[in-house]
Amino acid sequence: MSPLSYVVTGGGRGVGRAVVERLAADGGTVVVVERDTGALDWLARHPLADRLHAVTGTPATRRSPAGPPTAPRRPRRWPAGSTTPPSSATPTCTARPRPRSST
Repeated sequence: MSPLSYVVTGGGRGVGRAVVERLAADGGTVVVVERDTGALDWLARHPLADRLHAVTGTPATRRSPAGPPTAPRRPRRWPAGSTTPPSSATPTCTARPRPRSST
């Protein structure tokens, strides 16, 4: 069976770190994505460090081959120049609340 690779976002601490450690212990190679560089200090000291790979930053800090950070793209269905979806795309709720039972 070939080893599996995983990507865990927020894997620097808490539940994300526990997931990273579990996947690595099960034999997987794990890419750990975290915004805070300091949260990944434990990776170098981990016994399975050879299978753990750190990536820091956010999608807003990604770089294009041309160099400067690229801006997030707006979905095509939004009007040009708008930063919010058109009002017709905003869901509306027409359901009435259910009466409470007297039991």
